[in-house]
Amino acid sequence: MSEDHNLDSSSILVFCRFRPPNDNESAQYKNISIEFYDDNKTLKINPNEDVAYPQEFIYDWIFTPQSSQKLVYRKSSKPIIKAVLEGFNGTVLAYGQTSSGKTYTMMGSDIDCKDKKGIIPRMVRTVFKQIMKTEEKIEFLLKVSYCEIYMENIRDLLNPVKSNLKIRENKTQGIYIENLTDVGVVSEGEVFDLMKFGDKNREVSATNMNAGSSRSHSIFILSVMQTNSQDLSAKLSKLYLVDLAGSEKVGKTNVTGKHLEEAKKINTSLTMLGIVINALTDGKSTHIPYRDSKLTRVLQDSLGGNSKTTLIINCSPSVYNENETLSTLRFGFRAKSIKNKPKINREYSILELKSLLAKAHEELNKKEQVILAQKEALAACGLESGKTSLENSYRIDDTSIEDIKKTELYDEVLSELYDIQEKFKVQSKHFRRASFELETVLIENAEHKKSSIFIYTQIQELQRKIGLLEKSIKTKDEMIENLTYTNEIIQKELERESYAKISLQQQLITAQNSLQNIETYKNQQLENQIIALNQQIEDEKAKNLTTLLDLQKAKENLHKYIQTETTQNEKFQILEKTYKQDKTRWEEIEKKYKDNHQKALEMHLKMQEDIKKQQDQYSKLKSFLNEGEAKILKRSESCEKTLEKLTIMYHQIAIQNSTLNVSKQVLEKKINRMVTENMNLLDENNKIKEKLKILQKLSYGIVSEREKNDEDLKKFKVLKKNKFKKTLKGGLANKDGLSESFCDIVPSSDSYES
Repeated sequence: MSEDHNLDSSSILVFCRFRPPNDNESAQYKNISIEFYDDNKTLKINPNEDVAYPQEFIYDWIFTPQSSQKLVYRKSSKPIIKAVLEGFNGTVLAYGQTSSGKTYTMMGSDIDCKDKKGIIPRMVRTVFKQIMKTEEKIEFLLKVSYCEIYMENIRDLLNPVKSNLKIRENKTQGIYIENLTDVGVVSEGEVFDLMKFGDKNREVSATNMNAGSSRSHSIFILSVMQTNSQDLSAKLSKLYLVDLAGSEKVGKTNVTGKHLEEAKKINTSLTMLGIVINALTDGKSTHIPYRDSKLTRVLQDSLGGNSKTTLIINCSPSVYNENETLSTLRFGFRAKSIKNKPKINREYSILELKSLLAKAHEELNKKEQVILAQKEALAACGLESGKTSLENSYRIDDTSIEDIKKTELYDEVLSELYDIQEKFKVQSKHFRRASFELETVLIENAEHKKSSIFIYTQIQELQRKIGLLEKSIKTKDEMIENLTYTNEIIQKELERESYAKISLQQQLITAQNSLQNIETYKNQQLENQIIALNQQIEDEKAKNLTTLLDLQKAKENLHKYIQTETTQNEKFQILEKTYKQDKTRWEEIEKKYKDNHQKALEMHLKMQEDIKKQQDQYSKLKSFLNEGEAKILKRSESCEKTLEKLTIMYHQIAIQNSTLNVSKQVLEKKINRMVTENMNLLDENNKIKEKLKILQKLSYGIVSEREKNDEDLKKFKVLKKNKFKKTLKGGLANKDGLSESFCDIVPSSDSYES
């Protein structure tokens, strides 16, 4: 089978690829019972417990798990390159459940490896190879864009700052993404670098089914502009390479949180894609819901629009994923019925339109000559010779008109005349539009000239101001130098004063320390003496208290004894009255009482003498204590005098310190003021320098804009437009755009087929 025999058809080409089972699937599950037919187009899935009958599916080609990356590219995607270089839009989509091998099919595991790289790097290489095989008169202008649809938000992968991009549509560009970065490229290396950069910015994370699961739909766009340098005809085609995110069952992936929201958005967009495909294939829908999802809106031209499209469905061979595999196979089978309307995207240049108009005028002149010849022939057939106008030729009789119309020459001339008239109308319309565009461009150029003159005068005025500013900057620089010199002098003076202040502070600290030592020593001695005296007094007090207590006890005993004696007397009187015979005994008792009373009195007198002695001793101790206190007072007075002297010295030092602080603060304020003035001058200087840079850039931009306008005017005069920055010419002159190993194999046609 030829590689591109189906490209003439407007149907979407659908290819099916089964990946090999992974380690987890091989260890835990069996493979689906799949039968691949020898024609490589049909497969049959045999029944199991869930499916009651075999199911057959037919596609444009089926790749078994043993199929190489090279074979997948050669069969499915290589023919698209030929269509793109002919001027058609091309699309390659990869569809399937998560972990089914879509990204491996599109990108490969290593874009630099010959065997592992996927469809996208191989297509890029083929584009540059075909450019080398094209004639040198064809100029190629290539641009690359790379974006992703993540959570229904279009993000620019080449400029990640750009997000939430909008989808627009117009007649010339069709459906496009507004403000999407497009980078001009001249070699496959540049394309691969951009591809790697964009892949780093993609949303990828790990799930239970795939360690590197794509969380977004990626779209890689390669724009190809071809211009013929001889007839100035142009073709603009776009190649869309789409890696769709895989559908997920949350029960299998066990995602939560952010990943769960991602899975919901992915499944929703893929569901909308299925709805669009059903609407395109059922033949009953009057409305196709492209706008219900950003994915379907971007792929509107690829699905039923202006594009040659290839769909690669990726499947897992494991029984664990059997339901998802059957769903993917049914999706691809439905998509085979979609009919696209591809057309060559050709742009006519003004020169080409003029040449076509000239050809139309030339053909009209030829036809007019033929008509004149026919008129002469008609006149020779019997018409009036004096009337040469076309109206007079219609006045001949009906039979002669019928005879003339039967002639083949008349029919041929009439049909050609109608065709030329239609072409002339179209070409004149194009010419009017081109002339209008030319007038608008000339008006714009005149306005640009006026603005450039005005800007030039502004530049001169700004240059004059720059000169004045430079002079003021010089004077301010001199002021800054003077201020810095005075600042240094003041700093030195401050340092000297700070040293003097430090020495005075040290002297003050030493004096304070010596005073504190003297005070502590004297206070310690006085405290020790007072403590000793207090201890002696306390001891004497204790002794006196004990003696007093003893005396009080004796006094109490004496009072008790006296009280008892009074009671005895009363009893004695009673007894004397009652018992007279005991009189003698009473006298003895009275005598004893008197003796005891005398003893008690003596004891009382003795105790009073002892108390007197103790009081005298206490008075002596008290006088001694007073003498010690006087000595202490004298010592404290001398200490106070020395303290007063030291405080006077301290106050003098403090006054000197305060004066130094005041002078220091004044100097610091002066320095700060000078520093702020210096900084303000520096800031003003920097601002002036920035203004100078801006003015220089502005002047350079104006000059470059003038040069650019002049160059555009020249190009427009020769009717040659060039919208891209980087151009490539066909032929081997562009082998710098390819790697050395690739250039070595270019002349061989066999290597191209491989």
